[in-house]
Amino acid sequence: MPDMDLIVLGYDLSGIRNSNEARVARLLPEALKDFPDYAPDQLDVEDIYGLTLNRLEPRYRQRGTIQLSGRTPDDEILWEIGNAIRIVRENPTDGRTS
Repeated sequence: MPDMDLIVLGYDLSGIRNSNEARVARLLPEALKDFPDYAPDQLDVEDIYGLTLNRLEPRYRQRGTIQLSGRTPDDEILWEIGNAIRIVRENPTDGRTS
């Protein structure tokens, strides 16, 4: 069943996705290996994920239409994840200390 929030004028827009979403989720555990003393909780992981996506150029895809080239390199995604990890560690949202 389509997400009702993504129905516009009767058209289902839920198939349009930022291709970086899955790639950030896949690469995030790898990036965390560079921070062995850091054990992020769920909120931290969500903040890292969202911040990383906000810093990357979006790459939206949908079925049955032209696909633009220019896939973001993994090393660029890993670099942005590392930056996001540092920001989240240094700025806890609920008073926790790192």
